[in-house]
This record gives sequence, C-alpha cells and structure tokens, in this order.
Amino acid sequence: MSRQSGLKSRPSTPTSRTATTLRFAVLAWLAVNLSACGFHLRGSVHLPPDMHKTYIDGYGASPLVRALQRELRDAGATVAGAPNDASAIIHVQNLTDQRRVLSVDVNGQVQEYEVSLVVHYSVTRANGTTLAANQRLVAVRDYRFDPTDIIGKAGEDELLRKEMAQDLARTMLRRLEYSSLQGGG
Repeated sequence: MSRQSGLKSRPSTPTSRTATTLRFAVLAWLAVNLSACGFHLRGSVHLPPDMHKTYIDGYGASPLVRALQRELRDAGATVAGAPNDASAIIHVQNLTDQRRVLSVDVNGQVQEYEVSLVVHYSVTRANGTTLAANQRLVAVRDYRFDPTDIIGKAGEDELLRKEMAQDLARTMLRRLEYSSLQGGG
C-alpha cells in the first residue's frame, strides 16, 4: 500500500506559465534599470577611501553629530576620537535649529509650526587638502500643533528634529560619495 503525502500538484497551465514569465521579466527589468541609474539601498553609501577613519569637529553631542557617527559606521568607516587619529575631518562650522509659527487660528492660538535645521560644514583630509569646501544643507519640516496635546506635540517636534538630523547626515555623506565618483575628492 503506498502512502500519499496529501499534497496535490496542479498541472501547469499556459496562463500560469505566462504570468510567471511576465513576473520574472518585470523583476529582471526593474533590477537592471534600478542598478543602471545608480540606485542604492538606503545606507549603502560608498565613501571616498580618504574617509576610512573620520573625525567630526564641532557640536559634540548634537543629534546631527550622533547621526553622522551612525551613518559613517554604517558606511564602513571608523569614527576617530581625535583629529590626529583621523584620515579625514568633517568640520561642522555652524548648526542652526529654528522653529517658527506657520499659522494661527482666529483666537491667536498656534495651529502649525515649521522646524528647520541648517548646517554649514566642510571636509578635509588629514593633510589639510579639501574634500568638500563650505557646504550648506537645510532640512525643513512642518507639523500641526494641538494645544491640548502638549506632551505629544513636544515628542513629535523632537522626533522631527532627529529625522532631519539623520537626513542631513545622510545627504552629507551622499554628497561626498558623489563628489568622489566625479573625481572631485
């Protein structure tokens, strides 16, 4: 007496084979076109070789510096503890964090805020030559404000600022990557 596994296989139909072939073709087309345009998954920054050990100068414990440290590590670089130990230095020259009112209601109560984070920076090699001179980046977000939910909105404001710092850090490293690919670094 033979045992059956209980699994039944469906005979392959022309429609199911066509659908499978079409799915494969679309995935292959996407893979080729995304790689051809330079698309990288988030976090896959390829830094210039000079940045394998980078020191961050300025604004020590700010969310931007912490985000830069994370991004550098994710890109395979080591964050140096001192400028003398580094092969490159990111100089954060100015960091401005602002919040302004966007709208108010008829009673003068704030309805929306805009938060912005502006960074001025440059990047040099350990020998003093420039990788990126006098760069400026800006991140801006806005959010609705509810005066009955002060604690929740304070948390939202803090989260937005951390996300903006992360975006700026990632953009800084992407610019350095692009510059090195263009022969500028």
